[in-house]
Amino acid sequence: MATDVIDVASLGAEPGQSTETSVESDAGVVSSVENVGGNQESQQQEAQQLEIPQQVTGKAIRDAVRTLAEAHPEQKAVLKQMADAFFRETQGWKGAFDAPQKALEAKQLIEAAGGAEAIAQAQQRLAGYDAQETGLESGDPAVLDSFFEDYPQGAAQLAPHYLARLEKTNPAALASAVGPYAVDLLTQAGLGSHLEMLLAETDPARVKTGLQMLSEWFKGQRQNAQQTRQMGATAQNPQAEQIKKQQEALNQEREQIFSDGVTAKVNADVASPLTALVDQYAKQYKLNDAQKAHYRETLVQTIIKDMNADENYKQQANLRRANKKRSVDSVASFVAGEFTRRAKEKAFEVAKSIYGAPRGGAVQPAGTGVVKPTTPQTAAGGGPLLISARPPNSQLDLNRPDADLLLIKGQGYLKDGRFVTWRRQPA
Repeated sequence: MATDVIDVASLGAEPGQSTETSVESDAGVVSSVENVGGNQESQQQEAQQLEIPQQVTGKAIRDAVRTLAEAHPEQKAVLKQMADAFFRETQGWKGAFDAPQKALEAKQLIEAAGGAEAIAQAQQRLAGYDAQETGLESGDPAVLDSFFEDYPQGAAQLAPHYLARLEKTNPAALASAVGPYAVDLLTQAGLGSHLEMLLAETDPARVKTGLQMLSEWFKGQRQNAQQTRQMGATAQNPQAEQIKKQQEALNQEREQIFSDGVTAKVNADVASPLTALVDQYAKQYKLNDAQKAHYRETLVQTIIKDMNADENYKQQANLRRANKKRSVDSVASFVAGEFTRRAKEKAFEVAKSIYGAPRGGAVQPAGTGVVKPTTPQTAAGGGPLLISARPPNSQLDLNRPDADLLLIKGQGYLKDGRFVTWRRQPA
């Protein structure tokens, strides 16, 4: 297969739902999600300004840890462990990469190539290819040693092709190379002794007969040469062609078996998270069975289209398929992980594109945090409380089933139970 397309038809489809859908999977591409009540670019800028801390020096971190340890001696061991972990990380991947994403991309590339050992082996092969290329460029006959040793039959089959190409590109070189062998072949055929016999013959009739025989022999040799050339141009080796076709058919069969295994494993791995997402939004939008089946089908097709249009994903998937140490699990885990990630990103976008805003507004389940009696949970009328900036994730209750949906709208529940928004709603 040129790309990794995964059949997701059997991912727990609803009865009567179409089963002729197909997918294949990669990393690092974030789907565009339409915002509700705000601009996506400004939302991302807000999140980046709030969530990305300013760079601080190592000395500042050590001083801060020392100050905190003096103020809270009971936490000294924990603070020391946190500082040690930070500096180990800084001296690790941060010393080589300027961002976590760069480290992740490097890890994926190394895994796709088969690991450090496979990369080292590839470097050895490249070094051998470089030496062979240098030998070919300089005309060093030593480059033929391994070729004839490893592929003796192939080397013999290529001989007529090589000579034919040399005849077209450099006839003088062909004559110089083949001349000595042509003389040897004529000698082995007895041409020299035959000519000596004719020169020693005194009977004119026998000389004429001998010349006639020599002429007939030469005509036969020339005819055989012409036939050999014609056969070589049409079918140099029919048996080799048959073996090649059988090998190609066998490789295609093996590849199909491997692809079927990947498909089955991916379908099994994504079935549960896909069903959970569909159930979540079906409940949110109060969908009936037919609407739920339609939403599931549309979501799957959207993810398929997104993945198959992602050249980065296809490159990563093909690298994993081409790896000599590949396995069904290694390829399927990558594809399933990518499908699931994109499903989470696309679920609300697809639901909103079909059914619009959730019916009755956002669902407001009971809070999980402890709410002070004097702290209002919502604004007047049940809406969210307006705050000046997006709270950090540590203050948000992200375990709610509608947490992702609310964040897209610029809303969320705090762990103390309050329902808040950091985006002004239109009047």
